[in-house]
Amino acid sequence: MLDLVTSGRSLGPLQQLFEHRRRAVDWGFNAWGGLQGGLYFPWDQDELVARKVAAIEGMSRYAAPLVMEGGAIHTDGQGTLLVTEQCLLNPNRNPQLSKQQIETYLRDYTGASTIIWLGQGVVNDETDGHVDNLACFARPGEVCLTYTSNRRDAQWAVSNDALERLQAARDARHIRRGKSTAETGSHYGAGAGAGHGGNGYLLFFQYLKDANMHQAAGEAPA
Repeated sequence: MLDLVTSGRSLGPLQQLFEHRRRAVDWGFNAWGGLQGGLYFPWDQDELVARKVAAIEGMSRYAAPLVMEGGAIHTDGQGTLLVTEQCLLNPNRNPQLSKQQIETYLRDYTGASTIIWLGQGVVNDETDGHVDNLACFARPGEVCLTYTSNRRDAQWAVSNDALERLQAARDARHIRRGKSTAETGSHYGAGAGAGHGGNGYLLFFQYLKDANMHQAAGEAPA
């Protein structure tokens, strides 16, 4: 008997609050990569979880034309998304879509106006670079980043690239802020990062430079 443990964040719907009503966005699911590096097969029953949750909770359901898991995006709640190229541009997710098309769908189905693209995710992460292991918003304008100061560590190049992208990025607001750092250790292991409480990486709190916000309104595409 095969015993599998899956993640509600990956399988469940993205829940939005729109005009005091909750609605569910149902992403496509292929077990973190399908037949090209996915973690198991079959996943057809798992792909039904989001619609079942929506039905039980009485939420309107919107089927997004994207294969994606919840951990592949992180939002500040004010119009900005963090994502990684390793995950969303991976040919085992949406090979038929361009980066621009993926951005369009993300804006349409989340209401975000600004998408900040980071490069690779945490080294040896079996999800193919979920952003929630690498970086997450502590609050609007402030990001916790999985980091190490050891340049011999394979994670250093990945995290330093992410840091440089964050420093150059603008989020969906107007205010410019400062920055601060906090250390939590010097060792690491694969599979856990910023979004899961860390596991010995340095956490870097980086305030982003802000730009104009244009909040998408109206119903998501059916």
